[in-house]
Amino acid sequence: MRRKLLLLLVLGALASCQSSLPLMHFPDDRAPLNEIFSFEIELVDGPAESVSVDADMPSHGHGMITEPVVTQIDATHYQVDGMMLHMPGYWEIYVEVTRDSESERFMLPLTLEAWE
Repeated sequence: MRRKLLLLLVLGALASCQSSLPLMHFPDDRAPLNEIFSFEIELVDGPAESVSVDADMPSHGHGMITEPVVTQIDATHYQVDGMMLHMPGYWEIYVEVTRDSESERFMLPLTLEAWE
């Protein structure tokens, strides 16, 4: 499952970005459905001035019902708290990385299945 998720993240991000894809480390190797969770971002290309995170469900025309908070852990690692993907289906997670006063936005596709 982890390899499949990473592959989807890589393919979505490569379509629109010049820099290397930030790595996302989810708890239990997955993003949970309808639970507030935290995860870490690792910047492979080195330090940034700032990092922000958001998510949308484009087919429904809405985003998350929470506002995530991003905290720098060290030069290339960030903690994202307060994420909640509250519905099953297709989500797009956006990671915006600012370096040298220029921002680059990564789109990371993610599909959450309904509870079994």
